[in-house]
Amino acid sequence: MILLRVLFPKEMKEVDEKITRNGIPSILLMEHAARSVAETVLKMNKEPITVLCGTGNNGGDGYAVARLLKNAGIRVSIISSGEPKTEDAILNRNLFIESAGRCFSLDKADDQVLHSLLVDSSVIIDALFGTGFSGTLSGRIARLVEIVNSLECTRVAVDIPSGVDGSTGRAHGLAFQAHKTVTFGAPKVGHFYYPGRYFTGELIISSWGFPQDCIDEFSSINLLSDEIASSLLPLREQNSHKGTHGAVLVVGGSERYSGAPVLAAKGALRTGSGLVYCFVPGKVLHQVRSHHPEVIAFSGRGNTGHMTPDDITDLEEIIDRVTAVVIGPGIGRNPETGDFVRKILSEASTRGKGIIVDADALFHYSNLQEELKGLKGVILTPHPGEFSMLTGKKLAEVKSNISLVQEYAQKQEVAVLLKDATTTFVSARGKTWISCYGNSGLAKGGSGDLLSGAIAGFYAQTRDIEGSVLLGAYFLGKSAERCELSEAFMQPEDVVSSFDKVFKELQSIKNSRGRE
Repeated sequence: MILLRVLFPKEMKEVDEKITRNGIPSILLMEHAARSVAETVLKMNKEPITVLCGTGNNGGDGYAVARLLKNAGIRVSIISSGEPKTEDAILNRNLFIESAGRCFSLDKADDQVLHSLLVDSSVIIDALFGTGFSGTLSGRIARLVEIVNSLECTRVAVDIPSGVDGSTGRAHGLAFQAHKTVTFGAPKVGHFYYPGRYFTGELIISSWGFPQDCIDEFSSINLLSDEIASSLLPLREQNSHKGTHGAVLVVGGSERYSGAPVLAAKGALRTGSGLVYCFVPGKVLHQVRSHHPEVIAFSGRGNTGHMTPDDITDLEEIIDRVTAVVIGPGIGRNPETGDFVRKILSEASTRGKGIIVDADALFHYSNLQEELKGLKGVILTPHPGEFSMLTGKKLAEVKSNISLVQEYAQKQEVAVLLKDATTTFVSARGKTWISCYGNSGLAKGGSGDLLSGAIAGFYAQTRDIEGSVLLGAYFLGKSAERCELSEAFMQPEDVVSSFDKVFKELQSIKNSRGRE
């Protein structure tokens, strides 16, 4: 099973440098890159083609692509944004010109000539900026990209669309809108985070000239895949009983949010947990019991609408019976509840439980971070707004910031799952994963509650934090994709109904791998 690695641009640079130190010249790496782009374009069987070339090595890739296409008999022209500045780019520019290639300067050529060239092109290839780009496209290059994006042609990006930050996926207002992006060695972080993911289009990975062991050496990030998820699927013995598959305790709910713990409990039930307990305030107990007869629902002795520190006494016996605890869905922000959250986190961690901290429990955790730092078994599951609260950073700084998730997980010594259109998971030991599964149907209240319960359900069966978080994220995303309802109409109840399809698909993959 191949584990797909994802690189930051700085890590990719280290890979390149090691390969060249081992005797492979950089010009040969550029030729491999250009060949993979040229082969992708030749399969389209379209011409004429225009290549947009920048001044760095990404532009050098573009010059080499143009030469290879011309040698294949394709009508191809180049629009350059300036004189190439690197040795390899200069060499490939000269080779293209020596082969009687047409090269127009963005600054010097007549605007009407350039416009006609672009309008007539069936394919336009972007080799303006590489993965190290950050900032904003401006001036004539920005205008060029605007024009190209408006044309009815096929757009192909070399390595990454120009205007996209390869480390974050951020693009400040404008970037090349690719239908396909051909990247080299390994995908980059910026390909997977929005808006970079949107601008990338179909991602094609070319590994020519890049040894896998070299990429593995420098990569710090893994991409979640169907095969990885299938390998994590818990084994269910035929000779088993409800105690075999672990027990989950969901702690949450308040007068305002009575449905959240119900969804978390359903997530745990539908992912295979043998028993699910649900502890809620007395005033919402009936609502939980009426939803799920399978759930063992109970409350503290008081008849309050929120959790209080006194409730911990009624939980101590149950905590000993379970494997995983979900704390937070619908729990509210009452100050007394904060004291309760602190106590239950400490108790559950001391007793060796897996603890999924979600929703308003994250609010209370944010006020107790120094005190709760390093608690064993803790998994935080914030969305960007909650992660902004935890880190004290602005929302814009939090989104698409995989480095910040890594730093926070290391600092707090906890596992962190940052939920978003592209989901990031960093374990307490720093292992990092990206998940791209899901759709906008998950942008509904209750999706996070379902996820926290699913993670707990898998943890109850495996006692594996990393595997359980990855499976939970996979199931939520993949089930949304498999749901046959429109994304606007879809609700968390509909998503969980597709869990069965995902179980069967993963089991099929697992069985196929076993026969190989």
